[in-house]
Amino acid sequence: WTYSLVDDSSTSRDIRKFLVDHFARIREDEKFQEVDFPVPWPTFTVVEEIIWRASGQFIYPSTIIRFIDAEFESPCQRLSVIMGLTPNVEAESLFPDLDKLYHHILSCNPNWKRVMNILSFTVYNPYHHGESRHLDRFPTPTLGPLSIGRLLDLEPGAVLLALRSMHAV
Repeated sequence: WTYSLVDDSSTSRDIRKFLVDHFARIREDEKFQEVDFPVPWPTFTVVEEIIWRASGQFIYPSTIIRFIDAEFESPCQRLSVIMGLTPNVEAESLFPDLDKLYHHILSCNPNWKRVMNILSFTVYNPYHHGESRHLDRFPTPTLGPLSIGRLLDLEPGAVLLALRSMHAV
């Protein structure tokens, strides 16, 4: 199931312009000067498919752009992989394509177990989610990567290194 939360031609037009502009920027980026981009790249069909999968939400195409703009991998190959992802149609999600994309990005990380531990800690931080009924009286501490690493018993710098390839999400 795919739900279009915004069924508006201007939204599709805005997403199309966003994609075309960013794909052109990636094609011209100096870091990809050795990449042999096919012409056209991407095809009209691919752009339209991304617009359809976006269901009117910019989060999907912007995540794709950040993912394929990775410095040490071919944007062509990354886009091809994304276009081959098939969402779980049985899942009860408003954004099955986005869920599948996030799952793929997380699974691509060579330190995915560490990333999952860090993200789990961030989501349920016992220092952030206290049991006190009077939390509004006390400032909630924000933990940085160094503090999170210490609490998870990781070597200095491990948190940032593990999350480095997660810039797309």
